[in-house]
Amino acid sequence: MTFSGICNKVCNMAIANYHLLNHTDRPKENPFGKNTIEHFIYLKCWAHTAIWHLENHSPCTDADGKGETQIRQRLETSRKEQDEATKKARQAIVLLCKTKNPQAEACLAADRLIDTINRFADLLLQIYHASEQIINPNASMEQIGKCQQMLDEMIIQKTSLSILLDQQMGQICREPK
Repeated sequence: MTFSGICNKVCNMAIANYHLLNHTDRPKENPFGKNTIEHFIYLKCWAHTAIWHLENHSPCTDADGKGETQIRQRLETSRKEQDEATKKARQAIVLLCKTKNPQAEACLAADRLIDTINRFADLLLQIYHASEQIINPNASMEQIGKCQQMLDEMIIQKTSLSILLDQQMGQICREPK
């Protein structure tokens, strides 16, 4: 399987698993072995999904502000989890770099790859939500049409990012000349 195929599978699994209960406090059940790139990508994508929902869909209806404080605390926790997963994913990629290509450029390429994984995970989350809107029975034909147009554009972006992910991983794993 290509690296983009792995990222696609892992991120979509994290997004789907999050949406089973659609709650940021739901325990993460990471199906991938610890210290694998897949494990860290899953954690990153889960945390990213939780952050997105906290920032975009958390109602603060209580008058005393406790709900808002709890949301800020959950956001902070999710951001720390995402940062930790990012560090560990980078370490796993750098370790791979050093076995294949110990040059410093490979480690810089790992940082670019992590950035691309972040963009890819964000795009997959947007695709998930646009797909939900298209099948929403309460959506108007106009809303469905706009969502379908956005979805078509995002699928083109997904193809481009998939190519970029595979190119970047290829650069990291390429044996030095």
